Amino acid sequence: MAVTSRTIVYKQPAEKLNLGIDFTNGLQTGEIISNPTVSGDIAGLSITNVAVSGNIVSFVTASGVHGYDYRIEATVDSDSGEILKADAKLYVRER
Repeated sequence: MAVTSRTIVYKQPAEKLNLGIDFTNGLQTGEIISNPTVSGDIAGLSITNVAVSGNIVSFVTASGVHGYDYRIEATVDSDSGEILKADAKLYVRER
């Protein structure tokens, strides 16, 4: 699931989700992104397999603490020399 900046996603602590943050709105036509990192307030949350696919930074989230609201921030370099950041919220709730 690709999300845009400021999107809220819910998951359960035992779930493992493939997520992505879409940078399309911050890019010029034909601009290419690289060197993705995903960070933020992620204590207790596992983030792996960070990669770029087109304009999307994809990653896998697992674990997390019930009741915790995580802010996840993706950072990329663009081929025009810019450093771009976008974030999303991940709410962990046992249902």
